[in-house]
Amino acid sequence: MSMKKTILSAGLTAAAAALAMALVLPSSSRLSPIPALLADSTSCNLSQYKAAQGLTAAMEQNLLVVSWSGQNGADLRAQYGVDNGQPILRELAIKKAGGAWTTLGRNLTPEYHVVSGVRRMALDQANPLRAAGIELTEEVINKNRWYAFWDAPLVMPGSQELQDEAAWQRSRQGGGNGAGRGGGRGQDPQAVLQPNRTVGPQRTPSEIRRADSSFHTTSCSVKTDGASLIVTFPGLSVGIF
Repeated sequence: MSMKKTILSAGLTAAAAALAMALVLPSSSRLSPIPALLADSTSCNLSQYKAAQGLTAAMEQNLLVVSWSGQNGADLRAQYGVDNGQPILRELAIKKAGGAWTTLGRNLTPEYHVVSGVRRMALDQANPLRAAGIELTEEVINKNRWYAFWDAPLVMPGSQELQDEAAWQRSRQGGGNGAGRGGGRGQDPQAVLQPNRTVGPQRTPSEIRRADSSFHTTSCSVKTDGASLIVTFPGLSVGIF
């Protein structure tokens, strides 16, 4: 049975093959783009961009420059480029009304760190299906394992999470029936140390994969989305995605 499909742990919310940055921005301002040393030649599709007062995007000196109006009359700008296939924020700056430009950040690059594991079908899903006479074929398991409530792909046998759960279960059993340190009646406290509430063999560390993002970007696009601009750099890959 193939279980190569995986899930993302917290942090990522991106299994797409593009980096999209949504900016809720309105306003134009005078621009002084930073020279992009050793930068790739950047082309940007502006066909879905609509100019609006206080919200502009334009290519200048091989940089995509986005400008908008902030609070209390401040102007802001972001200058995007591509360097060796990597999207880069060349400069993020702000200018107060009547003041000079102040750089908030320079040469910033996006980073994504992903942890994935194998999804499994839970026993509380499998048992009702068996009771209804449904055979647990590979197709049935592969479909239902994505709906598992008890599935925890990153929790390994003997892990701290399971030990903490076992201690919690023992405290509940001991306090609930007056049995004290003996653990009382009911479920064997050691049973909660077994993370096999799912169909199939126990998990192994080899199922867990960690990866860092990489980019192979050659272009970008700008799209107007109501009062926002969406700047997209395609070419993101991370782990199995």
